[in-house]
Amino acid sequence: MKLYVQNPSTFFVQRAYELYNSVRNTDLPQKAGVKYGIDDSTWTKLIETTKAKLLDMAKGDKNLVPRDENGLCIYASVVAAKFFVLRNHILDTHVVRVDGKSDHYYAVAAFGGPPIICDLTCRQFGGPKYFVGTLAELKPSAKQVQAMGSNLYEIYKLGTQTRQFVV
Repeated sequence: MKLYVQNPSTFFVQRAYELYNSVRNTDLPQKAGVKYGIDDSTWTKLIETTKAKLLDMAKGDKNLVPRDENGLCIYASVVAAKFFVLRNHILDTHVVRVDGKSDHYYAVAAFGGPPIICDLTCRQFGGPKYFVGTLAELKPSAKQVQAMGSNLYEIYKLGTQTRQFVV
């Protein structure tokens, strides 16, 4: 199946912007002392922040908050994008949606060098909790994770080549 970059419905774009604008500097964890600032502890805090902010937006209705990475994909990517803007000072950070058999969202940060991918929900495809790094850094691992009739490396490659993004 062919993969392509496409925006979601207007509803999801609006929710993504609402979430992005609701996340404050004080909501985000500090950078970990690793390349790109995300380790297991930071990942956990970013997922917790995503769920807490969604619960706020849902006015406390837990039924409106996704329970797993399948439903958190777009929202965790929005929080990851905000983390890269505020903690890594990479203003050119966006959420990309790749569509095919299903869809997948992740953040792409561009800072003058190779783009950085930040995927906080790749575990839904049998991958690790998260992937963060350049295409070259992620290639060996991301090629091993099958998703949407392809692999995550090919999905990430599409996102680094587009200027179409959700937020």
